[in-house]
Amino acid sequence: MVEHLRRDYCVAYFYCSHEDSFSETEVLIASSLLRQIAEQESSLPRAVEELHAQLDHGRRPLRFDDVARLLSTLCANTGKRVCILLDGLDECSRAVKGKITSLIGNLGCAGAKAVITSRPHIVPPKRWLTANFVTLEIESDISDIRAYVEHMIDQSDDLSELLCEDMRDEIVERVAEQANKM
Repeated sequence: MVEHLRRDYCVAYFYCSHEDSFSETEVLIASSLLRQIAEQESSLPRAVEELHAQLDHGRRPLRFDDVARLLSTLCANTGKRVCILLDGLDECSRAVKGKITSLIGNLGCAGAKAVITSRPHIVPPKRWLTANFVTLEIESDISDIRAYVEHMIDQSDDLSELLCEDMRDEIVERVAEQANKM
């Protein structure tokens, strides 16, 4: 998806991992997006140089508000269209989600587009997005779920030896039904 979007956009992305959810702060996420956008410019944007100087050339820590302001400036003033991709936003803590979704809303006002993946029952989009958005619900086909469960049983020597055909079929059906298209 990133490579496809790069044809027409300046793309910055971040993958929120449940394994790193405690170390993924709003500053880390926003700084990563900022770095990616700045790297795609032909030269270092003047606003980045100015912030670096204000922070005593890297001796003082970067604050979220500084990064957010700079991101908005870059999105509004870059010669390219900007697209932000956030994968797995629901994996972040509540506080981080709040700050990042607010940031995404502000970047949208600065002209950026965003693609965000999240489980909707954990991060309801209407609650945190104020700009226009489209929700695309992705569901698994029950036949895909069945095929996956069958494959996993077949790959396990222990399970494939222990289960008779009727038991195997019942397990596949129950798991597929309980998966609720997820």
